Parts: sequence; C-alpha cells; structure tokens
Amino acid sequence: MSDGKRVVIVKGGQWGDATPEDYDWVALIVKKLLEEKTVGQGKEEKIFASIEIVNGIKEARKAPYIMSDIFIFLSQSQAEEAKALKKGLRSRAKVIVYSGRIPDDEIIWMSKRWSLKAVEEIIAHL
Repeated sequence: MSDGKRVVIVKGGQWGDATPEDYDWVALIVKKLLEEKTVGQGKEEKIFASIEIVNGIKEARKAPYIMSDIFIFLSQSQAEEAKALKKGLRSRAKVIVYSGRIPDDEIIWMSKRWSLKAVEEIIAHL
C-alpha cells in the first residue's frame, strides 16, 4: 500500500428525489474512480492509501476515520456537518461536498491544476 492520502466518503444525507440507494451507488462509483487513480503515466502506485465509505458524520468523527486527509460528503444536505467537521480538523485535511448545485452565497474556488475543460464545465453550469 502507498503512503498516499486517506479518503473517507461520508453517506447519510439526502436531497431532492435521491434515495439512500442512490447515495450507496454514488459512493461506490466515487470509491472505484479513486481506487483507479495512479501516480504518473504507466505506473502502478496508487495515489490513495485507503478509501473508506462510512454511514454518516458520527462514524466519520471516530477513529481511524477522523485522521483521514480527505472527507467527501455526498449530499448538499450535509453541508453544515461538513463545515463543522472542517472547523474541528487539523488545517491540512480537505473537506468536499459533492452536490448537484453550487450555493449562491459561497465563494467558488477552482484549482489552477484542474483541466480547462473541467473549469469550463463548472462555469457553464453556474
């Protein structure tokens, strides 16, 4: 296993017509995509040391998950929980809310490392 980052995917929210089964499916897809990410071209070293799916914020706050590097929440209904978790974490941990919409009252940050195509898609859907 690599010395890569530890990821926790946090299920538990619900928004709109999405069902718990929909979030289960999304969690598995996100996990699979992240598991396939490798360092460099043609190398087999994984970027992420571990990728775990948990059933809510209470589980995410427990050991060993709380020591993770990246937390991905799967619903905008979890935004306040995500903010509270970030406030209590060490500064280097990243917290992401995966959502179908961008909040109107938030600043949107985009990394210069993202592809221009990804940036174009984000801006086009604002």
